[in-house]
Amino acid sequence: MPGFGGRNFFHQAKKLHQYQSFAPKEAKASVEAILRMYQQAKEISQIIAYIWRWSDDDQELDEPFEIDGNKYTKKQDIARKLNDYFMHPTDFSQKSTDNNLNDNLKKLFRASPGDGSKEGNFLKAVFGANIVEENGQYIFPIFNDFERGESNNGLFGYLFIIDTNVFQGKIEDPEIHGSYHMKLTIPYPPRPQLGEVLLKDTDLDDWISNREKGEFIASNPFIPASCS
Repeated sequence: MPGFGGRNFFHQAKKLHQYQSFAPKEAKASVEAILRMYQQAKEISQIIAYIWRWSDDDQELDEPFEIDGNKYTKKQDIARKLNDYFMHPTDFSQKSTDNNLNDNLKKLFRASPGDGSKEGNFLKAVFGANIVEENGQYIFPIFNDFERGESNNGLFGYLFIIDTNVFQGKIEDPEIHGSYHMKLTIPYPPRPQLGEVLLKDTDLDDWISNREKGEFIASNPFIPASCS
């Protein structure tokens, strides 16, 4: 899909969102699939924004919790735990196979806010417990069983790649005869220094709290935009 990963293409998403309501029947499935990818991209971007915003700030959580014997009382606790999923997407303490590639990251992509799991509680801190009920465009789990390669259909779903050198993700076709349905690159670059020039904490706050339909990308270009 030419240009899908570009910011300019994301800016056309609001028009696509409006088009969805009156698109001809034969086009609706394609429109819905693209909008799903946009929404998945937004949620990943907002998680990354939360990590950047709170990893160095010890503000108290609105709803502290304890799980697996660990107490979480500060937003910093959540941000640093979320960082681990992107920095260590695969658990290399296990024997490495295609089946367990990105197994750690998939724990996050498998969870829903408030589902009682550790990852669900982390997502609850970012999005709130009732995000799906309050805003029907939000998708949880972020990726379904098929997309995560957990549907037992012979495919491994999406191949997730974390790239620490880019601010813009991309979507690519899989290798010929490969087992993956798509290859998705998620940008996870070092955070620019917070200040008045490149990135302000309010830029991150605004994006984390953004619930506007049809807005899938942050206005500040230094906040990573994933392709899906």
